[in-house]
Parts: sequence; structure tokens; C-alpha cells
Amino acid sequence: MKTTNIFRALLLGFTLAAFTGCGEDLEKADYDRVHTPETLPAVTTVSAEAFGIVAKATLSVTVPEGVTVKESGFALGTTPDADPTAPTTRVIMINNMTPGEAVTTSLTNLTSGTKYYIKAFATVEGGIAYGEVKEFTATDDYGYTADYAADFTDPAAVSADFKAVKLGNTVNPFTLVPLDGMFGPGAGYGFSSSVFAPDFYQTGNASIASYDENNLLTYEADFTGKNFPTVTVGAFNIAAFFGQNYPTNPGSFDVLLSESPITTADELSAATRIGTCTFSTNPSDTDKFQYKVVTYDVPLQFDVKCYITIHNHATFVNGGNGGNFGMFVDHFELSSLKKKTAQ
Repeated sequence: MKTTNIFRALLLGFTLAAFTGCGEDLEKADYDRVHTPETLPAVTTVSAEAFGIVAKATLSVTVPEGVTVKESGFALGTTPDADPTAPTTRVIMINNMTPGEAVTTSLTNLTSGTKYYIKAFATVEGGIAYGEVKEFTATDDYGYTADYAADFTDPAAVSADFKAVKLGNTVNPFTLVPLDGMFGPGAGYGFSSSVFAPDFYQTGNASIASYDENNLLTYEADFTGKNFPTVTVGAFNIAAFFGQNYPTNPGSFDVLLSESPITTADELSAATRIGTCTFSTNPSDTDKFQYKVVTYDVPLQFDVKCYITIHNHATFVNGGNGGNFGMFVDHFELSSLKKKTAQ
């Protein structure tokens, strides 16, 4: 009887040990499967290049089947061992990227004379995968130079460069009209989306029907090979004329980028708006003609051929009942960063 009990105890001990051992083996196998290099993404720091105190960096991430990337991006620091979890490391996140696709981002607010180290990373359930370390030095030897400037003193040339499209319930599309400096810093000619072009300006008719100035002025640009390009637009808004006051309808315009020309109102929503300029509400008697020059950065995904569209929102409402007489564009310039020439 005693021998049987001892045998049973030994058998139970072996059984428990066997089950416990299996549990440990399974947990270890799961751990190894998650943390083996085969299940981590293949991360590549494709390139990193400075253009003065800004830079571009490109990464790509190839993901094994069944593995989900939680976060991806760059770790940027002043030492080669920059860690995205360290408080002194600057992290630039790039999420929702397509596996295997190279993605480029911009790095701004760099300090001239500082050497930077950057590496791509991707985090998964099992840890963090890194790309190789790249290095670059920020400098102050780059500056913006114009690549194209519309010559509004040459009506034939500027008319050939721009295309006007009239949308919605409009009377006049953008039209090239003589300015003669009468509204401010006009350079001889300018594009207008306005009742002044030509109806009101030529006839002085203040009882024209209500309409919305919803017009487009488009320029086909090529940013291939350009570094951090910008778009500059100069325009002035006519808030009132002949002593009339329009306090609640400031003129405004958007600057849009698109891969194909915009020809309908439905296509506006698919374009990328890089900036909006709004003129003052309730202008005083001294600023009925408000002039503004705005400059907007071109996103990196448009470093190719694309279309720049100025979308005018100035409105005119019947006679002296309120509204806005429209907007004139008399300055348009494309610039990019270039290395300064030695003096």
C-alpha cells in the first residue's frame, strides 16, 4: 500500500514537471518567434542630404508577412547612436506608409555648422528595427533664388504662361487688364477676377447683378530637381469703389497644387491647398485697395511637374448692398534653394 502511494506521488510529480516544461517551451518559442530577425522589418535609410539649414531624408520599410508596423520614421541627433526613445533625440514620424515604398520627408530648424546623424526605424510588436546611420552637416551657404517670375509688363508673354478657367455663376474670368499703377504697386498689367475686368471699370455700371467670383488662374510648373521650392503670389483686393463700403465680405484666394489641371469645381476638393490669403474685413477708407504678397512652401510630393492654381473667392453683390469688387494678381514667382556663389 505504501509502495503504491509512493509510486503515485512520483508519477504525479513527473506529470506536473512534464506539463510545466511544455508551458515554458511554448512561451519561449513564442518569444523567439516574435524577436527573431526574420520577423522584424527590413529598414533602409535611403539617403539624407542637407541644403543649408534644411534637409531631405528618405526611408523604406519592407515588412514580413503577418507583421504589423506600429510606428516608423527617423531618429535625428548629434551623435551616431541616436535612439528614438531617448529624450534628446528628435523623432520625425512617418506613418501609414506603403511597405517597400521609399518615402521622403523634410527636416527643418537645423543649426548651421552642426553635424547631424540620422537613421530610419520601424517598431513592431517584437521590438525596433533600424536602418543604417547617415550623416550630414547643416550650413548657411544656401539661399532662395527665383526660377521663374511672371513679367506683367509683357502682356503677350504672361498671357501665354497662364490659363484662366471660369467656374460657377461668374461674370468675368481672370482677364489680363492694364493697371497703370492706379490701384497700388501694379506693374503695368495684371490678371483680374473682378467686375472691373472689363465691365465695371469701363462702364461704371454699379447695378450689375449679384454673382460669385469663383475663378481659377493656372500655371504649369516643373519642380523636378528643385530644392524646397516656394510659390509667391502678389495680389490686391478692391474692397470698395466710388465711395461705397463693403464691411462683411473680404476678398480671399487659395493657392492649390494638383497633378492635372483643374477645369471643374468638383476637382477643387482633390487638389492640395498650400495656403490661403484673406484680405481685411471692414477695411477703412485708407485701405480700400489692400495689397498682399504671400509665399508658400511646395510639399515634397510635388517635386515634379504639377499645376499651380490661384482660386479667387472675391464676391460682388448688387450695387451698394455689400460685397467685394474683386482681386488683381500682379506678381507670381517660383523660387528654390540654391548654393550661394562664392564672392
